[in-house]
Amino acid sequence: MTAPSRPEAILDFWRAVEFFSPQTVPKANPAARAEPVEVLREDALLPWEEGHRWARRPRPPGTANRFTVYCGIYSLSNVSTVLESVLGKDPESADERMDGESCLFALLVTRDGRPLLESITLSSCAWAVSRTRQPGPRSRNWLEGFEEEAERIVGQVKARLAPDEDDERARELAEKSFPVGRPLTLQDLQDATRIVAESLGVNQMLRPSEIRARCGLVSSRRPYSIDDNDFLNSFFLRDLRKVSEQVRRGNVGQGLRDYLTPEMGVDVSRRIDVRERLDVLFEQLAPNLFPQGRWPSKGHHPLVFSQQFAVNTALPSLSEAGLFAVNGPPGTGKTTLLRDLVAAIVVERAKRLANLKAPADAFTGKLNWKTGKFTRAVATWRGDLQGFEIVVASANNGAVENVTRQIPGRDAIDESWRREADYFAEYGTRILGEEAWAMIAARLGNKSNRADFLSRFWHPEDQEEEGQTKRDPARPPKPEDGFRKLLEHLQGETISWAGAVKRFRAALNAEARIREERQHIHDLFGELRDLQGKLDIAPGVETTAAALLEQCYQEQRAVQETLEQALVQVRTAQDRHESHLKTKPNWLEILFSLGGVSRTWRAREQELSQEVGQAETRAQQLRATHADATRKAERAERELQLHREEKRQWAGRLREAQNELTQARERVQNIPSLATWATDEEARELSAPWTDREWNDARAQVFLEALRLHKAFLAANAETMRRSLHAATDVLSGSVPDSAPSEAVRAAWTALFFVIPVISTTFASFDRLFSHLGREALGYLLIDEAGQAIPQAAAGALWRSKRAIVVGDPMQLEPVVTIPLTAQQALRRHFNVGELWLPSETSAQQLADRVSLYGTNVPTQETSLWVGSPLRVHRRCDQPMFNISNQIAYDGMMVFGTSPESTLDLPESCWIDVHASEAEGHFILAEGEVARQLIRNLEVQGVNKASIFVISPFRAVVRELTRILPDVRVGTVHTTQGKESDVVILVLGGNPSRAGAKTWASQHPNLLNVAVSRAKHRLYVIGNREDWQKYQFFSVLARQLPLFRN
Repeated sequence: MTAPSRPEAILDFWRAVEFFSPQTVPKANPAARAEPVEVLREDALLPWEEGHRWARRPRPPGTANRFTVYCGIYSLSNVSTVLESVLGKDPESADERMDGESCLFALLVTRDGRPLLESITLSSCAWAVSRTRQPGPRSRNWLEGFEEEAERIVGQVKARLAPDEDDERARELAEKSFPVGRPLTLQDLQDATRIVAESLGVNQMLRPSEIRARCGLVSSRRPYSIDDNDFLNSFFLRDLRKVSEQVRRGNVGQGLRDYLTPEMGVDVSRRIDVRERLDVLFEQLAPNLFPQGRWPSKGHHPLVFSQQFAVNTALPSLSEAGLFAVNGPPGTGKTTLLRDLVAAIVVERAKRLANLKAPADAFTGKLNWKTGKFTRAVATWRGDLQGFEIVVASANNGAVENVTRQIPGRDAIDESWRREADYFAEYGTRILGEEAWAMIAARLGNKSNRADFLSRFWHPEDQEEEGQTKRDPARPPKPEDGFRKLLEHLQGETISWAGAVKRFRAALNAEARIREERQHIHDLFGELRDLQGKLDIAPGVETTAAALLEQCYQEQRAVQETLEQALVQVRTAQDRHESHLKTKPNWLEILFSLGGVSRTWRAREQELSQEVGQAETRAQQLRATHADATRKAERAERELQLHREEKRQWAGRLREAQNELTQARERVQNIPSLATWATDEEARELSAPWTDREWNDARAQVFLEALRLHKAFLAANAETMRRSLHAATDVLSGSVPDSAPSEAVRAAWTALFFVIPVISTTFASFDRLFSHLGREALGYLLIDEAGQAIPQAAAGALWRSKRAIVVGDPMQLEPVVTIPLTAQQALRRHFNVGELWLPSETSAQQLADRVSLYGTNVPTQETSLWVGSPLRVHRRCDQPMFNISNQIAYDGMMVFGTSPESTLDLPESCWIDVHASEAEGHFILAEGEVARQLIRNLEVQGVNKASIFVISPFRAVVRELTRILPDVRVGTVHTTQGKESDVVILVLGGNPSRAGAKTWASQHPNLLNVAVSRAKHRLYVIGNREDWQKYQFFSVLARQLPLFRN
């Protein structure tokens, strides 16, 4: 048996994969409209030089030219060759090659041709290739020491590109903390490339060649700023190393420990299939498990069955720590679910606040650090007020943006609640950039996002540092003044903390009264079940009791008869004994017989006396036996009567409970019907158990009062919170000194999460955003689109989080892994880990799913896949898109719940059949022309171009469609996950002479599933139906869509 994979070995394996998985550099494309990419040549102007067409090109107002230069371009196929030659090739894996190119190092160049010296980035992949040859994988330090070596080599490059001593402009910028080099020539870049190649010793292995520059734009206000995201190497290298070291020390929390559970460590016998165990679902949907707060949703719609089950189960399961997985197919309300989770967490923190005697009691002390000449004072928090931080993370930028917009956005709550929902809405609008109902979420992540957030939230960019401006008490601050000004203004305000607590507790009490009524009704179901169960077995119990009584009577009668016989025997023995006593010999008889008669008489007397004793003893024993039999019969009779009385009482209580339930159904909506649950799966999934309008509104009111209590707390502690939030701005701007106490940094984060409960980021930016935080420092991690995340992407986030809820769908787009399977297998064998951990074979979602207690099995092509608690009601697509998706990816598990829309006066969804033999790569011109004509026809029929999305599986097709359809949204299927549109046009493409592309597109259902499920109302497929319908999944598409011959 293969030994289980050790957690630290898994992390080391993933880190090695990331070393050999650099970001690819763009291909040369000087004709591109947005960001042309040029090969730098000796016979041509450099893009930043005067006279170059990019320098002459008009720029949008407020922007400046910026260039990304890639030096020493090499093919990633060379990396694969080196790995296979050293580590060996897996004979069972397909012969894949690494696609794309990378470079030895990259840097940013300003509009005047100066390198931003702090942007110079050495290729970790090139370094790892060098280390693979020497010292080689057998060395314990094979992939250790990159940071130190990168510092040394980058130092050499900086020295080569450094400004001249008399360069005044460079000196001015250096004084402003913007170190730059001299204006670059091609020779400078070539020399720097040679230095790097020779230092690494990779000229023969990688054969680096040309230098490219990508032309782009930045804000003219920050022409020398550098984002903190690595634009060349893996985003996860540094964090994987850190987490691996901590795991080796045993410093690992429950969430990451569960995530890295060894292969044989998952006890599948404990799994609870939620499609089969309705008894478990009924108990998990008990009213007393519903969170006290809920989202004030648009239309007052409650969560449906599977959504509410996930919420009710996840929060108690994670009361201490751990991992919970939710399977969320497209259109099943993942964002709706996340909103209710947010509401529940905010309410729980508010309950802790309400228990404070005074608002200031939330703090336990104060810690300081120095930022430049300013001292930051951070208030430390009570332990019971930490652990409520909510981070939404994803590998998908679009998912992060969507969640951050859909939580605070104006349409996120029902219009009827907007007047009551008073939580810094104007400030939320400023942060969001569009109308918001509350300041409840913010998108952070990379340095650019953080800077934008700070300028919108805390203070405008031109506002001076703390202590250098004075508040005008006569004028209430406006959102554009920044939240800092509001807190300064609130310092002089009188706040009724007791009043806010009283209102919050009143809302809790009102909700509790409604909850208790519903819980009583829920308990009635259990009582009815128990009563009916007792009555069902009562006849059998009665029959058994009656039989036992009759048996007792029979035993009693038998003993009575035997006793009577024994008494006769006693009397007979006594009579014989008395008769013998009368025959006692006299003295004369004794004399004449010399005593013989006396001896004979005494012997007989003793014999008869003994017979009397024996008879009496037996009779006494039978009397006792008879008494026992009598008592036993009496007991059996009492038990039979008691059972008959209990049966009568049960029947009576059953009728009472049934009447109570009947009356409750007249009074309370959405009381479950267990009979319907058992027989009508669709009706069950569409139901919203217990959550009628009255209770929904009461729970929403609790959430809104919780926000008001937070607001009152801020006002009551305005100065303390202002100072802590100012410290938090240091954290976000990257100006926290290394000497800052870790507890102080965590307290600053707690303050920010207190004001803005939800912060979102991509995994790529997670470790830089939360670099100062340690194990389980964050309360809740909500991972969105986890099926699209490589497993190693989530490791650092899970390590820093106490509780994680992982939401995604393994049947949508899979993670993109650049390193081929053969190379992954070679690295896996080296680190002695199982195939389960291969990034190209799993995802963050699947690793979370496999350890999930609650879930179900979804059939796949090979076997079945266990997925976490499934969301099953689909509310996005009309037919036939729903049926197509449900059939190819979910084995019919999803339930159609899309609300009927007004009838669209458009042609029905169809397959527009296009036969053409001419193609440019995978783009077929005839299909492009059909798409253009179709869009014209749709416009004539009143369809706005903004509601049309044109997609294709292939990048080459998208490039050409973007050219011929300049005013329409166009993208690959891979860029559309998380998006939707009224009308989707799927242009299939695929070179008619090369079948490989169609085979690739149909290898799994994921790609087609995502493509189809983007369309809300109409799907038009353009392509050769005869060719495509031969391939799996596309055959279903062909059967479901009517044919339209072009």
